[in-house]
This record gives sequence, C-alpha cells and structure tokens, in this order.
Amino acid sequence: MPFAVKSERREEPFSVKAESAAVLVLSELERKSGGLTSKPEKTVFILKVGYPLWFIASGKFTYVFDGLNRIQYNWVYCEASQREFKIEDLESSFMIREEYIEFLTNYQDNFCQSKKDKELFCEGLISDHALLEELSNYRREATEVYDQSPELLLPVLEEKKITTIINQIETLQVTFKEKTEKLKQLSELISKTTQGYIEWLNFEAKSIAEEAEAKIKAQKEIINPKIEKLDNNYKKQVEHLEKNIDKEQQPLEKQKNHIEKNIKELENNILRYNKQIKIQSQKGNKRLEDSLKKKLKKEKQEIEEQQKQQKQIEKQLETLTEQKTNERFMLKNEFNRELQKEQQPITALETGRDEKQENLKQEILKLEKLTHPLLEKLGQLLDEWEKCLTNMKLLGLKTNSEQKNNTIIYVPFYITAYSKADSKDKRYFIFPPALINSLGFSSKFKGFLGRAKIKDLLNERFKTISFLGEKLQETAASTNVNFETQIEKLLQKHNLLDMKALLKEGLLSLKEEGWLSETDHQTLLSTI
Repeated sequence: MPFAVKSERREEPFSVKAESAAVLVLSELERKSGGLTSKPEKTVFILKVGYPLWFIASGKFTYVFDGLNRIQYNWVYCEASQREFKIEDLESSFMIREEYIEFLTNYQDNFCQSKKDKELFCEGLISDHALLEELSNYRREATEVYDQSPELLLPVLEEKKITTIINQIETLQVTFKEKTEKLKQLSELISKTTQGYIEWLNFEAKSIAEEAEAKIKAQKEIINPKIEKLDNNYKKQVEHLEKNIDKEQQPLEKQKNHIEKNIKELENNILRYNKQIKIQSQKGNKRLEDSLKKKLKKEKQEIEEQQKQQKQIEKQLETLTEQKTNERFMLKNEFNRELQKEQQPITALETGRDEKQENLKQEILKLEKLTHPLLEKLGQLLDEWEKCLTNMKLLGLKTNSEQKNNTIIYVPFYITAYSKADSKDKRYFIFPPALINSLGFSSKFKGFLGRAKIKDLLNERFKTISFLGEKLQETAASTNVNFETQIEKLLQKHNLLDMKALLKEGLLSLKEEGWLSETDHQTLLSTI
C-alpha cells in the first residue's frame, strides 16, 4: 500500500525522491541535538518497511491478523453446563403437569450453578473496530506483488496457526448459535407451557364455580321453603313472647304511673306544710304549728311507703325486660341452629368449592414462582450469548469478493534509528502513512521557522493505523533476534541514508517547492 497520498488540496505531483527527502528532514527535526550534560544523537539509519497483516477470508467474514504478533486478543465468553435435551421429548413430558413441575424444580436448582467465564486466546487477531474500518478502506489502495519485496517484513505469525484460531472462533460461533437457538426454544416452550397450564387451571376453577353454583341453586329450591317456614315460626314465637311479657308489664306500668303521681302530690303537700309551719311558728301559734307537724310527719311516712312500692315495681319491670331479652336470645340461637342445619348442604358445597379453588390458586402461584425466575436466568444467558455472537461479527470485515483468500497486505512505515556515541542502545521513531499537503499561505507565512514548516507537508493520515506504528516501535526496541536479523538484512541495500543521489534530488525538489530555504537545503546536503 502507498505510504503517502496527495490531499484534496494538492494538485502538484510528489515523487518517491521527495517523500524520502521529507522523511530525512523530519527525522532530523526529531533527532535530539544534546545539551550541556548530554551528547547529541546520531541518525543510524532510516528504513522504509512494510508491516505485514494477514487478511484471511472465511465465508462472509475476513479476519485480520497482526503478522508480527504484537497484538493479542482475549475473547471472554460465558459458558453454562446444560443437560442435553430434545424439544420434542420435552414437549411430550411437559404434557403431564407433575413431570413439568418436577422439570422446573430440578432445572431451577441446577441451572447456572456451573456458569463460568472462559476465554479464547487469539494470537495476533485485530479486534478494534475503528482500526479494522481504516484498514478496510486502506486496503483498496493496495497493489498486488508476486515476489517478496526486499522492504517487506516477513510475518512471524504463521498461516497454519491463524487457521487454527479462526476454526476455534467459528466452532464457538456454531456452538453458540446452536445453544442460543435451543435456549430460545426452551424459553418459549416453558413460557407457552406455563401459560397453558395457568389458562387450564383458571378454566378448571371457573368450571368448579359454575358446577357448585348449579348445585347450590338446586339445594336452595329445596331448602328455601324450609327456611321460610323456620323464619315465620321464629317471628311468631318472638311475637308471642313479646305479647306475654307486655301483658305482665302493663299493670305494673299503670301502678308505677299511679305511684309516681301520688309521690308528686305528697311532695307538694310536704312543701306546703313546711311553709305553713314556718308561718305559724313566726306567729307563735304553737297549737296549730304542732298540728301541722303531725300532718307533715304522716305525709313523709306515706311518701316513703310509696317510694318503696315504686322500687319494687321497677325491679319487677326490669326482671320482665331481662326475661324478654334472654328468651328472645334463646329463640334466636335456636333459630340459627335450625337454619344452619337446613343450610348444611349449601355450606358443604361452598366449602368444597372454596377449597378446590384455593388449591388451584396455589398451583398457579407455584407455576409462576418456578417459571419466572428460570425464564429470567435463561434470558440473561441468552443476552450474554447473543452479545457474544454480535461481538464475533465485529471481529472481522465483510469479505471482499475481489480479494484472494489468505492475503498478506503490508502497511508502509518509515523507521528512523538514533544513537549516542556513549551508548549502544538505539532510540526509534516511526513515521506512519501520511497525507501530502501543498505549501499554502499559512505555510509560507511560517518561513521564519525554517525547516520546521516541513511538518505541514506530511500529515498523519489515519487515527488508528498509527497504533501499528507503536507496535512496530515496541518490536524494534525489544530484544527480538528474528526482527533484528531482518532489519540488518534490509539495511544492506535499503538504508535511506545510503541513497545519497536520491536524497539530493528529493531535497532539491522540496527547496524548489518552497518547503526548504537555501540555507536549510545546504545544511541538509552537508549531512548526507
């Protein structure tokens, strides 16, 4: 694939020589010049390399693998042990409610107890969706080569290993699809079966109520005349009781009223005598005063006798009232006993109906209690598995019909290595694929910055492909004998610092376009 392409604003051609020279200038800008306490860095080499990526087409998907095996992907998924079953067998056994409830109970106890997370270690698999999308767009610019180019890095990850990983992924996909489908069927069957039994139990409860109502109605036709007779008899007994008691109470009430009237008259006489005695006493008429006192005494004795009779009558009336209340209560109790006795067949029918309906209600509650938590657990596992299947689809790209199977596509990068005189260690800087800009007004205005304005010439083209550059930098900085051997071999013919003629022509091109001043141009020529 190309390292640099023209931006929409650039119309001028840009040669490979100019590209190489631009990378040289940028490498010089990145080189540390040293200071009071450290020595300046020296550019050891500049090398253009192709980062190998495997594009492996499998059906509708194309998986992308890091050929240098610097990217790793651990796919974590959930697994729960399930008893193998056939939906047809379950449908048959679920027709017996006792067996269905036993299944729900056992499955509820055992399900998800062995649920655990597992992981599949996928070496080199690129799973970042944004990176995959950029690579998908970038690969359209790739050109086919039939011989191994001297600048291309050999992949560390072998095709055989990649095929094994893809087989593991697709085997899990098939397994998850089968398990997900079975789990969906099981959930639907459980939901349908429970709903069916609940509807049947409700229908049974309604039938029991209708049957009981019909029997109760038939019993009422027999019992109601008896109850009506009992009620009439009860009313007559109460009426007879009240008449007898009232008959005894009436003369006593008359006596009571008469006595109350006499007491009132005697109280008035006593008041009158007391006044007269007081008048005669003031007049000093002793004889008349004594006569009045005798009369007063007699009246008081009379009122005491009347009050005594009054209390006796009131007590008799109270006794009769209490007698009437007690006898009425006894009549009522006897009536209720007879009524309950006559209504016993209806009561028995109602009790039997209520007991049966309560049993059916408990059956419904039991089914709901066993079904709802189980369906919730099945739903949670289904969500996890469907999420896994969705994530699996994001692990690859849609297969391009024009792409050949098992293709290696190389992403170009420039590696610049620096070192210091007092150290064997190298520092590496990576230049990712770029967009080539024109020298616009703002860039010309930056002329006082010197060669620094050339940073506007090559802009980073992709947001995520630069991540591969980071992995390349890590590989270069690590102790990797295979990688170092490849780099050493490539440097024998492709070290940009050894291509002096190419660099000189490229620097001249940059100067003529205005990216370099005459002074910068001469300074850079002296470093070649």
